[in-house]
Amino acid sequence: MVKSEAGQSIVEFALVLPVAILLIFGIVDMGRLIVTHLHLEHNSQQVVRLAGWGDKSQEELEEFAQEIMSIGNPENLQVILEEKEGQPGDAGTYAVVTLNYNFKFITPFLSTAYGEHEVKSKSIIRVENNGG
Repeated sequence: MVKSEAGQSIVEFALVLPVAILLIFGIVDMGRLIVTHLHLEHNSQQVVRLAGWGDKSQEELEEFAQEIMSIGNPENLQVILEEKEGQPGDAGTYAVVTLNYNFKFITPFLSTAYGEHEVKSKSIIRVENNGG
């Protein structure tokens, strides 16, 4: 007597499919997170170069950072400008720019477990101009 195995592959497929979909979404999310981090690294270097001239205000740097943000929502970008050693904008001081961005996961379990993940990037440059 031969047993019928007609529905076995459908049952196996139904058991494996949710796990495979979650795995694919997780891989996509990690790729998006890495691309976001690399994009913020590049943007922080661009913003700190602009801050290195010593004649830009915090608002001008925030506006520039949001203009060059080409992924995600620029409204979620936070720009922090710090000055090290001396008065802000003086030649010889160090401008430190930190960009913070709230990244949202799309994978169902990651989005409920982690919600938003803060991606940070920090760049430092010596101010070469005194703003004049």
